[in-house]
Amino acid sequence: MSATLLHRLQQPRPTADDHRWLLIVAGQMTVFAAALIAAGGYHIGFHWLNDAARPLSAPLLQNITQTGDSLVMLNLFLLLIWRYPQAVWHAVLAALIATLLSHGVKIIAHLPRPAGALAADSFRLIGPAWHRNSFPSGHTVTAFVGAGVLACATPSIAMRAVLILMAMAIGVSRVAVGAHWPVDVLTGAAIGLLSVWLGLCAMRRCRWGLRLQGHLLIAALLAGCAIADVVRMPAYPDALWMVRTISCLGLASALWRYGFATRGYAITGFGWQRRAGGASV
Repeated sequence: MSATLLHRLQQPRPTADDHRWLLIVAGQMTVFAAALIAAGGYHIGFHWLNDAARPLSAPLLQNITQTGDSLVMLNLFLLLIWRYPQAVWHAVLAALIATLLSHGVKIIAHLPRPAGALAADSFRLIGPAWHRNSFPSGHTVTAFVGAGVLACATPSIAMRAVLILMAMAIGVSRVAVGAHWPVDVLTGAAIGLLSVWLGLCAMRRCRWGLRLQGHLLIAALLAGCAIADVVRMPAYPDALWMVRTISCLGLASALWRYGFATRGYAITGFGWQRRAGGASV
């Protein structure tokens, strides 16, 4: 079993040269955001999108938008870590880069959110009324990091398109719940995809997460995040059961793959070896 895991860790890695489309799409998002600002200012399109989403129920929007939460995304990768260990290491690197970029921009821009700039009765607000650090949308950054990493792991162009559309749905939901402006979403998408490409560049030099010990530590950290998501109350309460279901599935999967399935084996530099001697698995 560990031989399969080691084989997956040692498979040829995706390269930045193979996925320049990430830069192209990120550039398109950036140009679109700049065009919107030039055409009608920073707040353009907010009321139209917010109003267009009114037929959608609040619980549905809360579940969609909560999927862009960092802990939820980490829990989803806990479900994938055994089957796609390289993608998870790529996600870790991309997430670190995205965090630095997005939080750096937030601090510099320091722009108000809709709840801090508009009258409360002029738009639909679902969930907390955040007022500051609107630019860019952190949930959108997270969604596009996750979608971009998985897109790099599949050769199917159709599947890549589906993943990007799913990430965009999460981004649009941030406008629908009244948490962000459309420009925040477009910029968050660009930062997320750029971070995925930079993560590929980082994988060339940083291979720690592709070693067995590093992989196991990442799995343990993701399991810790899942436990945290089980006990905490999400920002959007109607998404509670979705969050806990993903967390529990991730924990159950990790417990089986890294616990029961390897019981009776010791970790060595070559994989798991039977404690009483014998061939590795």
